[in-house]
Amino acid sequence: LDERVAANGLDALVECVCGDINDAAFVAAHVPPRVDIATFSYSLSMIPDAANALRVARALLAPRGVLAVADFFYDGAASPPSLLRAAEAAAQAAWFRQDGVHLLRASQLAPLFRPDAVPKGATKLTDTLPPLACVWLERFRGAVPLLPLLRPFHGVLVAQRDDA
Repeated sequence: LDERVAANGLDALVECVCGDINDAAFVAAHVPPRVDIATFSYSLSMIPDAANALRVARALLAPRGVLAVADFFYDGAASPPSLLRAAEAAAQAAWFRQDGVHLLRASQLAPLFRPDAVPKGATKLTDTLPPLACVWLERFRGAVPLLPLLRPFHGVLVAQRDDA
């Protein structure tokens, strides 16, 4: 990642830190006290304590800082409830769980948002960290390498710290 940043002439502006966000000692030693952007690219679903990872990322965001998540989701934003969809979701969740991947649910994202900006299917903010405003939340069906028939929901969340 550092090589890509340097190749684009951004090394004076961008510092990449890759590590375990749930390791408080690592975060204290390697992560600046405030960051402009925190990203999880197909990694949040593999973190055993994803709720804490999101809390730490949100706590690190500078005012107007951005949290970006791209990952696998349990369902789509407009998935009609049905027995067939429930069976499909359970089968996909079991398949991914074999590799330590836990499909994300809207309820896991809920604690990030201010009460009037909670995406559909989520609940209100429950702690005192600065809330985030949802800038973009999209879930869509997509393929998985080597398994063309398995089409789980992928999702992208972009949220900005909202200190207003």
